[in-house]
Amino acid sequence: MSNVGTPQGDSLSPVLFTIYLENALREIRTTLPEPNSSYGREIPSEIAYADDLDFIGHDYAKIAKIQETLEKYQLKVKTDKTEFTLLSKSEEDWKK
Repeated sequence: MSNVGTPQGDSLSPVLFTIYLENALREIRTTLPEPNSSYGREIPSEIAYADDLDFIGHDYAKIAKIQETLEKYQLKVKTDKTEFTLLSKSEEDWKK
């Protein structure tokens, strides 16, 4: 059991987590370009709800940079709950 932070189930925990997570998301937004849309519309670079995150990108380098930034903030990605889907028109990307 930890003596650090708020107790599990405390109503303040999700608020503090969201504030902390926002700092990591801001860094990701400033270091990575926005995804492009061939439909002429802006698309979000991420969708977040509480501790669930979806990142939208078009290459593996962006995924690696996102993971690196989250680790920098000591935010752990549960690989057993993680999926990567690459959106690209390049045939070479599909072969990886």
